[in-house]
Amino acid sequence: IGSSGGLTALMLREADLAGIHLYDPETGRYNIPYLSRYWLEDMVVVIRGYDREIGFVSREPLDDPLKMLIDEGARLINRNLGSGTRVHLDQILRREAEKRGVSFQEFVKAIKGFRDEVKTHLEVVKAIIDGRADIGLTIRSAAEKYGLYFEHVTWEKFDFAILRDRFEKRSIQGFIKILKSDAIKELAGKLAGYRVPEDSGNLIYGR
Repeated sequence: IGSSGGLTALMLREADLAGIHLYDPETGRYNIPYLSRYWLEDMVVVIRGYDREIGFVSREPLDDPLKMLIDEGARLINRNLGSGTRVHLDQILRREAEKRGVSFQEFVKAIKGFRDEVKTHLEVVKAIIDGRADIGLTIRSAAEKYGLYFEHVTWEKFDFAILRDRFEKRSIQGFIKILKSDAIKELAGKLAGYRVPEDSGNLIYGR
């Protein structure tokens, strides 16, 4: 359902916990600036999660992904609105539009496939493997698993928002214990494009 969908589920009290990876360009911070947009400032706490590498993926080596999309007619496979990956891509394209002196709306009209949306990273990869698209923004682990070329964009912060009044639930405390464990760090070390910081599982907002 994406990060925005997760925050909506918390707002409606349909979930105890939601994973979020939403970058706010105005503050240069992840996740916490978005809480106020869902009236969650006093409803949740946020636990530090892990870092995840995202980038452009293609069947062929990527010299300049934006040039390929904008000037060479490569077809994009996009993520759904509200997902953290879509937020990143829109911000990348918005900056490029500003450089070229055109509006974001006019800019994306010229990108083939901009309106073609899928809901998961694996669907992005599948669209490229099947030839329905040439380029997408996804996580390194998905790209490498299926032998696609990957061009690094950034390391994003994937954290967890938890309803305050459900923080002490046994399942939530068990989840936090796993985040702090050596086992999760060892697992991340075996996966391409993941890293677990020392403060994983620690409270970074609330209480």
